[in-house]
Amino acid sequence: MGYRLAAGRPFSRSDAKPYAVLDIETDGLRGPLLYWTATCECPGEHFQKGTTADGLWSWIIKHESREHANRDHVWWAHNGGEYDFVYLFESMKVDAAAREAVIHPVMSGERMIGARVTHAKHRIDLRDSFALMPASLASLAAQLSPELPKLDIGLARGVTFDAGNAEHRAYARRDVEALLAVLQRFRAILSERFGGTLPSWSAAGTALRAWQQTDRKSVV
Repeated sequence: MGYRLAAGRPFSRSDAKPYAVLDIETDGLRGPLLYWTATCECPGEHFQKGTTADGLWSWIIKHESREHANRDHVWWAHNGGEYDFVYLFESMKVDAAAREAVIHPVMSGERMIGARVTHAKHRIDLRDSFALMPASLASLAAQLSPELPKLDIGLARGVTFDAGNAEHRAYARRDVEALLAVLQRFRAILSERFGGTLPSWSAAGTALRAWQQTDRKSVV
């Protein structure tokens, strides 16, 4: 049984963690994983890439930057609850069994929008940015990170992603760079306009937080 979303404060401790993002490319819709990219809100260069789910999950839980361990980030993927995170679940389950960690799916209604993995004092949040901002990444990037427009390599027209193709690798890298920029700017706008409110797991939960902050100010 997963966590259900509930009304909360302007933000929780986990909401204030730095962001990291991931994206998975597959051989057609729901096909085998071909390539992944990831980056984080860290000093310096922290772009990563690979070709296996085990490699991605290992990087999430073990890689350390100069200031943060990646397990101390909030991890986002666009439509991750329906797609990207599905490819990680087997690796997550094997790792959870080995480390005695616990995986909690996070639900919004009947839809899974992420997961929380807890082990001792550490917690990894995997969140679906589409649940927070229900629009295509191309549309969001055009509005919030116009300097990083989503690229087009013809996947919608039947082209198969090719990790050996430099143009395709650039496409995958752009997706995580654009998503991270979108999330950072959305977070900044929200915090500035609504009294320090930070994004929750979903648009509804975030809107409730913002309304509560606005209502509190009007009462004061």
